[in-house]
Amino acid sequence: MDVASTPRTPFSDGDDIDLTHSDYLLNRSTPSVFPRFLRKNRVRIRESREIHVNDGEENQKFATNTTTSTKYSWLNFWWKWPFEQFQRLSNFYFLVVILIEFIPGVAPFSPISSIIPLVFVLGVTAIKDLWDDLNRFRGDHAVNVREVTLLMNRDTPINTSRKMVLKQDTEGSSSSNSFDEYLIKYKDVQVGDMLKIEEGEEFPADLIFLRSSEEGGTAMIETSNLDGETSKKTKTSVWPHLIGGE
Repeated sequence: MDVASTPRTPFSDGDDIDLTHSDYLLNRSTPSVFPRFLRKNRVRIRESREIHVNDGEENQKFATNTTTSTKYSWLNFWWKWPFEQFQRLSNFYFLVVILIEFIPGVAPFSPISSIIPLVFVLGVTAIKDLWDDLNRFRGDHAVNVREVTLLMNRDTPINTSRKMVLKQDTEGSSSSNSFDEYLIKYKDVQVGDMLKIEEGEEFPADLIFLRSSEEGGTAMIETSNLDGETSKKTKTSVWPHLIGGE
């Protein structure tokens, strides 16, 4: 499946695209179902969103594509984790008991008898939570370093702030294709990038299906990671609508 590997395009690098406008998805002569979808789902668009195609400098204002599912960091663990633990009724109860036992003449037992069990339980819980968070960090890193093909116009300046490697098989290719193909990591993908997804590859982000190498502009997509359904769905690219119904 080729996202945008042809020089014939209604927009070029640096053009503004307003994604709130349904004319980019449907022909102007076709009654738009997009407004009906918004009314049915009670979706409100407060402001337009302008995207500069393959312009990394302009699109830096948008959120990054880095996957982060960890709960803690080395900076917030020391206060966030104890705060969460003592929100539990059992831990808070033992904390209050320990504080009362420190009052002279109130408690007949030494505070150590309550401190040791509480510290042991919290220590085991902390080790478990850190191990789980470490596994989530490793999973995030494995996803973030995956590579996808980025299509860049040959006369577009390269954004040096992102690490991109030119694919050797596209270097010196035919002049009929005005795009160079670069390998880029998932975490470095930005809003407005034009990506080429090969058969069997996963999508690194939410994408607009521009073009397919299959006849009719269709592609079979599996969404088991989103909704659990293993059956493949047929999707049609918006390319005919973008070029005026051809």
